[in-house]
Amino acid sequence: MSEVQVPDLAVVESTVAAAIASRSTDGVRLLGFGEISIVLGWPADEPEHALKRVPPFRDAAAAAQYIDVCEQLFAILHAAGVPLLSTTLHTTARADGSVVVYHHQPVADTTQLGVNILRDAEPDPDHPLLAAIVGHAQAVVEPGRVGFDVQAANWLWDGTEARQLDFSSPFLLNDTGDDLRFDT
Repeated sequence: MSEVQVPDLAVVESTVAAAIASRSTDGVRLLGFGEISIVLGWPADEPEHALKRVPPFRDAAAAAQYIDVCEQLFAILHAAGVPLLSTTLHTTARADGSVVVYHHQPVADTTQLGVNILRDAEPDPDHPLLAAIVGHAQAVVEPGRVGFDVQAANWLWDGTEARQLDFSSPFLLNDTGDDLRFDT
């Protein structure tokens, strides 16, 4: 199987910087956004990649710590049997020394996005997507150690399997349970 090529993230980041500076989304395809990250479709005209951009970290060490925590979360979710959308983590350094982390994923089928599935369905507290999300949360969450962002927008549903797609907020707590394992 051939390896998927990640776009040149320095080019992506300069496009994002230009959009921020101009306060315009011209040249940028925004696929989604949350409290922490934005999801860019790249290239903008015909997206082949979904790139989740988290806010810049002050340096490479802080970005590496965040990536390590994300990888710990992937391992926890995998061990708990939670299906995950294929995701790789990549960095790009900015001129000011800060580092941006991008989560690289395939572009998801939005008709399978959990919020769209539930919006189109009859209200049902026993909907199989909701049951799957609750089951996965029960398998993963450990009070004082592991949290899990289970909102419906973070899941894809193909009719039989709920696949988690958002890992940009890894809620893994430190040994005392009072802070995240990375510097926010």
